[in-house]
Amino acid sequence: MTVKHWIAFAYLIIVSPPLIAQTASPGAKKEREQAAPAQSPQEWQRKYDMALKYPSLEDFYDAMKQEAASKPKALLPDRSGILLVRSALNVFAKNWG
Repeated sequence: MTVKHWIAFAYLIIVSPPLIAQTASPGAKKEREQAAPAQSPQEWQRKYDMALKYPSLEDFYDAMKQEAASKPKALLPDRSGILLVRSALNVFAKNWG
């Protein structure tokens, strides 16, 4: 191999890892879809105006906590099926594994 070939080979070895690291993982699109929805400009403006009323960040944070506590909580997804499968696998492993 010539020197040019070695230089090209060394360049590929040096440049490849950062390029591979920048590629999105297979589940990246799904993760973005499941992310919390972005707040509307009106919601942002409401929170901004609310923040201006308080002299400190701590007071604003306490007000935000009180507001969040007054709203009904969202239902959690039902994941009992996962637990049933896991427990069945544990029983199988204990008895026959």
